[in-house]
Amino acid sequence: MTEEIVQPKRTGLLIWLIVSQLMTLISFTPWVLTLIISTIFLLPSAYWPLFILVLIFPALPIAMVIGAWIAYKRRKNILAAVLSGLAILPLPILAKILNLTVFQGLH
Repeated sequence: MTEEIVQPKRTGLLIWLIVSQLMTLISFTPWVLTLIISTIFLLPSAYWPLFILVLIFPALPIAMVIGAWIAYKRRKNILAAVLSGLAILPLPILAKILNLTVFQGLH
């Protein structure tokens, strides 16, 4: 007799992946505004390394989103959930870095 292994449903994980990645996409809106402001104020000054940081900001969340979907496909559910959740974090970190460096010099 052949026994078939029943895979658990992953509907909750799929919903989490979609919702968290929509939040990541929404977090790119302030990034675009930050990029525009950075182009105006940071590029001509000595803050060009911060401009580079702002410019490459989406690379980490996009890599995590891709990794989350690969983990989901390979049924590594915990890794998929963690990577998808971590994709939301870079925006507050970038905002804190910019606040500590750029705006301290403007006061």
